[in-house]
Amino acid sequence: MVCEQAPECLSRSVAVPLPDGMESLNSGEAVLKTAKWKVGSWLPCSNQCGSGVRTRKVECNSGVEDDCAMNSKKPRSSESCTEYHGCKYETSSWSKCSSRCSTGTRTRRVECSGARCMGRRPRSEESCEGHDDTCDDCEVTVFGNDNFTAKGSWSLQFGPGEYSAAELEYRGAKCDDVSSIEIVGPLCKMTVFEYGDFNQEHKGWQAEFSEGKHSPKELVAAGAKNNDISSFKVVKEDAPATRTTTEAASEEDVSGPWYDDKPAGRTTRTPRRKSLDDMTDDAEKWQAEVERKHLDKHGNRSGAVVSAATAVMVTLALTLW
Repeated sequence: MVCEQAPECLSRSVAVPLPDGMESLNSGEAVLKTAKWKVGSWLPCSNQCGSGVRTRKVECNSGVEDDCAMNSKKPRSSESCTEYHGCKYETSSWSKCSSRCSTGTRTRRVECSGARCMGRRPRSEESCEGHDDTCDDCEVTVFGNDNFTAKGSWSLQFGPGEYSAAELEYRGAKCDDVSSIEIVGPLCKMTVFEYGDFNQEHKGWQAEFSEGKHSPKELVAAGAKNNDISSFKVVKEDAPATRTTTEAASEEDVSGPWYDDKPAGRTTRTPRRKSLDDMTDDAEKWQAEVERKHLDKHGNRSGAVVSAATAVMVTLALTLW
């Protein structure tokens, strides 16, 4: 049995669309005319703080890479990259103020998380106002016989004031048997004298001591001889005046807008130049000031404009220099 084909099928042709870059020949066979590589956009770098890799899509428009490879080399689909936008400054906690009862400084560690951090570097040091719990204390303990102990001997405590030989004797101190002294309070000072009248009528030695424990050897080293302290004065000094908020705010930011890309071994950083916007702002401010002064003096705007233009040129020249 033979299957017959419908008469209309013998004369009908069907047009089949071909892929891009392909054409049909008279024989109906599809051949490659021009195969081209299709390249996509680069994806973000795999590392936003340092070295990484970025990739993109590369394919042949015919769907067969060998077709494009016959005409040109395949573009790379990956490459190394370096980014710093993700690098951040890391800071530690502030240290304790260097001064317990006055203006001092405090510090902290500032490090870049990568090879380079963009933008302004945070301060690593700033001023501070110290006020320890002991700032208001001022107490002196005088020990006899034994070193820093009243066992088998005596000890007396004194606050700010002047203590003559008579006063010490009244309180039970033995002037020729002072072995050691302890002073509490960072602003507390003690001056000891050889004679009971604070050396006013008799010339003798005197010695000064500040906060801490002072042993017999330290007493002698400071000038207090033979354990013979006949009188002394205890003074609580005033704390140094603290700075106002305005003074603290006006302090220059020495950290500056630095980049952390200094070569190895280099200990200084180079500040960034002013931007063009900054220079333009400076020039415009100077221009307005010159024009205002000229109008106040001459009432002639044209002359003010000329003077202002000159000021702008000078400002830009000096800033760029």
